[in-house]
Amino acid sequence: MKKPRIVMNIMKGEVEYGAYVYIINRSIFTDGDSWAELKDNILEAVNLFFVDENWVYTIEEIKLKPDLQSFFKNYKLINAKVLGEWIGMSQSLL
Repeated sequence: MKKPRIVMNIMKGEVEYGAYVYIINRSIFTDGDSWAELKDNILEAVNLFFVDENWVYTIEEIKLKPDLQSFFKNYKLINAKVLGEWIGMSQSLL
């Protein structure tokens, strides 16, 4: 079997970051208090998940996909309406 491509969904909560992915009929979850800690924890969780297959990932091989709703919630300087107008997409589609 070929080493699967991993896209981790990233969420920003009130205090910490969270990440999850559903892959090969199972889930990988992790979190971290900072962006750097989250990336370290993602790498550790993914590599532990695939230890039986002897697959080792680097952080560059894992795509990090931020959740836009929590992104706008935590970075209030960026407005979904203005961003939508700027890129030519309606706010509801964002």
